[in-house]
Amino acid sequence: NTRDFKKDLISIFIDNGVSEQQFIEESYWDGRYNLKEQINSLEQKYKIDGQKLRKELKYFFEDLSKYVFDDVLPFLQKIKKENLFVISYGDKKIQTEKIQQARIADYFQEIVITHDKVEAINKILNKRENIGNEKLYFLDDRAQYITEVKKALPKIKTILVKRPEGRYINESSEVSDITTNNLQNIF
Repeated sequence: NTRDFKKDLISIFIDNGVSEQQFIEESYWDGRYNLKEQINSLEQKYKIDGQKLRKELKYFFEDLSKYVFDDVLPFLQKIKKENLFVISYGDKKIQTEKIQQARIADYFQEIVITHDKVEAINKILNKRENIGNEKLYFLDDRAQYITEVKKALPKIKTILVKRPEGRYINESSEVSDITTNNLQNIF
C-alpha cells in the first residue's frame, strides 16, 4: 500500500521538522526517489538532525509487512517461486529494501529494479529457454507500464490492478487484458 507507506514516511519527516513541501522538493534525483540523497540534502539546506531522522527511518523500515495488501500473500502462495519475478521502478536500494522488509522477497525468483520494465522482461525471457510454452502475465498498478509491455510484448497477458486505495486509481489502459481491484479475482 504505497499510499499509506508514503503517508507514514512523510509523517516521520514532519516529526523531524521537515515540511511536506521540503519533503517533496528534496525527494527525487534522476527521476527516482532517493532516501539517502533526500536526507543529505535536507541536512545541508535546512539543518535538520539527519542522525535522528536516519535512526527513526531505520526503525520504520524494519518491518513493512503492514503495507502488503491482504490478498497478496494468498496470491503469491498459489504460484511457484520460479515463475514469479518482481520488476520495480525506482532507486535500487530503497526498492529492494521495501520488498525485503515487506517480507515478500522469498516468494520471488528474482527482484529486478529497473528504469525500463520492457527491457527487464526481455532479459528474463531470454534467460529462460522454455518460456515460450508458458502463459505469461504482467501485473502493474500503472497504466503506462501496462501499455508499454503490451505494445512491446503482445503475447503477455496484462493485468491492471486498480485498488480503491491505490495511488493511480484514475489511470486506465485500453490495452489491458484484465483490470481488477483485487488479486483474488485473477486465477
